[in-house]
Amino acid sequence: MRDLDLTYLATGTCQHVFVKSDEASPRWVYKTPATMAYALYVLPRLRKYTPPKGVKSALFAALLRFPEELYEGVQGRLAAGVRPHLCGRLGLILTLTDRFFGCARAGRDKLLAEYYRKSREQKFKAMLRMMEYLSRHGLAEVLVPYHVIHLGSAVLHINGTTIAYRGPLVVQQWADVIDTSARLDAFPVRELVAVQHRLWRHGVALTDDIEILGPKNWALLDGRLYLADTSSLTRDFDQAYRSLGKKDLDARQRETLQRLRSGLGKEAEEYFRFVRREINQDRLQRLWKADLRH
Repeated sequence: MRDLDLTYLATGTCQHVFVKSDEASPRWVYKTPATMAYALYVLPRLRKYTPPKGVKSALFAALLRFPEELYEGVQGRLAAGVRPHLCGRLGLILTLTDRFFGCARAGRDKLLAEYYRKSREQKFKAMLRMMEYLSRHGLAEVLVPYHVIHLGSAVLHINGTTIAYRGPLVVQQWADVIDTSARLDAFPVRELVAVQHRLWRHGVALTDDIEILGPKNWALLDGRLYLADTSSLTRDFDQAYRSLGKKDLDARQRETLQRLRSGLGKEAEEYFRFVRREINQDRLQRLWKADLRH
């Protein structure tokens, strides 16, 4: 079988998304584990990332923020001509420091790339297992139509770089994924709630507040609503329960309202009032695995 020729489109939580290189109007998207293009895409995003408080924040500061700021400060001094003006010990120290942090930075990036590769492979495989679980329970139809190639071959084009790939592929029908500029009065919010309730009744839930509240990362195809992002599904009740915490959902709601073209109008208020009444921790507890109890 001839290798697929794919061009990079986007990156999600655990997957890269590609389209066929020779299609002007793509009919399918192809998803691989998000293990490539670390230096091209992921590291620049990490440098702008603001992690939550706690251990992750401390590790982020130690591995990325502090070294980057120090390294850029040294480079700035050298670029400003400190070395030729001083021609002494400080200039030499700055030069050696620049070389040291350059090497340390490269070593750190290599370690982070390996960690990123393994963690994304594991998450992608977990996503495939979740999709198989949905299929066994007649729930695959809540996702944009797809099929899985367990061992595929492709030539990937990513920002001018060509990579040979062999491994699993999720092939998903092209659909218009809704972003935060959508008009809420035209969004089928009752379908969003019905899909999540149906998943809960089978012991499955979403963990990302973007998908939980919508409308972002949902898709309309032939007038029907589908979940477009398949990376935030879980069968862990505790994780599902935490994801519905009021504080986090309140924050996401405020952020979404700020981005919506409809602003703080009546349709936005009605949308979130309905979603929050139906999608919450109390309702999750009542519906969890209800269809699996008999």
